[in-house]
Amino acid sequence: VGLGWGVAAPMGTGGIGDDYDPEVAVDPEGNAITVWSHSNGSGRDIWANRYVPGWGWGIAAPLEGSATGDGYYPQVAVDRRGNAFVVWEQYDGPRGDVWVCRFSVDQGWGNASLLGMNASGPVGVPNVAFDDTGGAMAVWEQSDGIRSNIWARRYGSAVGWEAPTLVETNDTGPAALPRVAIDPTGNAVVVWQQLDGFRSNVWSSRYVLGQGWGTPNLIETAVTAGAMSPRIGVDRLGNAMAVWEQGNGSRKSIMASFSPSNSGWSVPTVIDQDSLLDAVNPELAVDHLGTGVAVWRQWDGVRFGIYANRYLQDGGWEGPTLVDADAGGNASYPHVAVDRDGDVFVVWQRASVTGSTIMASRYETKDIAPPALVIALPTEGVFSNQSSVWVAGSTEPGAAIVANGALVEVAADGSFGVRIVLVPGPNAIQVTARDRAGNTATATVNVTYDDPVPDLEARLASAQNGLAEAGSLLASLESALEAASASLAGAQGHLARLEAASNSTQADLEAARANVTAAEEKIASLEAEIVALRERPTVTTSAGEGIAMPALILALCALFVSFFGSSIAARRRKRSGD
Repeated sequence: VGLGWGVAAPMGTGGIGDDYDPEVAVDPEGNAITVWSHSNGSGRDIWANRYVPGWGWGIAAPLEGSATGDGYYPQVAVDRRGNAFVVWEQYDGPRGDVWVCRFSVDQGWGNASLLGMNASGPVGVPNVAFDDTGGAMAVWEQSDGIRSNIWARRYGSAVGWEAPTLVETNDTGPAALPRVAIDPTGNAVVVWQQLDGFRSNVWSSRYVLGQGWGTPNLIETAVTAGAMSPRIGVDRLGNAMAVWEQGNGSRKSIMASFSPSNSGWSVPTVIDQDSLLDAVNPELAVDHLGTGVAVWRQWDGVRFGIYANRYLQDGGWEGPTLVDADAGGNASYPHVAVDRDGDVFVVWQRASVTGSTIMASRYETKDIAPPALVIALPTEGVFSNQSSVWVAGSTEPGAAIVANGALVEVAADGSFGVRIVLVPGPNAIQVTARDRAGNTATATVNVTYDDPVPDLEARLASAQNGLAEAGSLLASLESALEAASASLAGAQGHLARLEAASNSTQADLEAARANVTAAEEKIASLEAEIVALRERPTVTTSAGEGIAMPALILALCALFVSFFGSSIAARRRKRSGD
């Protein structure tokens, strides 16, 4: 792409002998595997080579391994990761068998093994197809000793090859030339030609994953002449298309029929250039969207040319077109392929007076459809407290993405992701995809940025105001604390004075107690003296009074004067201190 055709080069077999029957398959990343039959002078072997973009072709290698005899008609299929299966006919002398060899991207080529073998008769004409899960379906014709039947065998990525299954059970005549197509999930459709005792008819059968093969269906019902060389294709939804060659008694035509995944086959339609003569050797390719392209060779009365017709899901067959416009020699062996964009590639052989030439032609679809565009993240209407958001989604592979005016890198599978800066409040994020044909698609997702900074600033201001108020309160408390400290100091001085007065009072109390004790002792002494005086005779005067009473009274007066004099002096000292 972008460079055109390179220089033709041999695949690497070399040496003595000839190479035949080349086939090629390409995965979505451009890796290719080609296979062919090589004659080395003493027999024919199956060879293969692999092409990797940026590296070119590798080293060709034989695939047969332990198989004996001659190998013919290899067929190859690849999955989306580049893993491949090659099937071929291998003759061991008395009969033919079908062999298979698997290529793994991680491990390379494996060992060849028998796929279909029957001691009753020959086995051959294999065909194989891959799905997107790593599974595959192989079909072939196999003789039961009386007639040939159609057999199939499924490969599961987790279990390997399952047991062979008989696809058709109609024993009115031999069945031959099976072709198989498979959808991305593993459902398959096989077509073949089969004699009914008078003519050849085209039959089909569907395989549903988890259910197995259904009942065979007759696709065409014409009784004028035989039908043969059926070809089959399916889209990503399992809708099938078949083309074949059929006679009508006067000439051969190319017929087509369509089968939705959930119903039967449509009435067959002539798709060749019906103003000309015999149309033969049809080939078919169907893309994932259901666009089909049939090619064939047709006689115009002078030579065979190559014709093509395109089928569109919403428009039917466009009409036949001459692909090989050169008026040289006969054209033959057309092959066709279609890519995911609907572009078509046709190759064929053209004869001339100097020899045969390989020709090619490309049909480029006019792309008028906008590219697919999906924004997966963020979800519509989301609120965010972040200043940026991750925008991710998918588009058509090869398309360019612009998000809010900035160019975004797109991966090979069409996925993209970019971080977009938001402004406070509502944000409309606009994403535009532009495909290689210039078609555009736009999608918008709305995000509200709830900026936390203003709220944080308001909270900070409130906290600062609170801090100032707390500072004022602290200063007031400090002043109050200083006043309280001064009051405490005064109280402490007063307490000291009270303690001193208390101590003085205590001393006075002790002195008073001593005086009381002394007085008590004196009183006791006086009481003793009184008792003694009472007991001894008393001299009375003429007035009749005792002579001892005055002395006693004088002693008591002296005692009370002494005690109360000390108490009065103590009280005066206390008042002076307060």
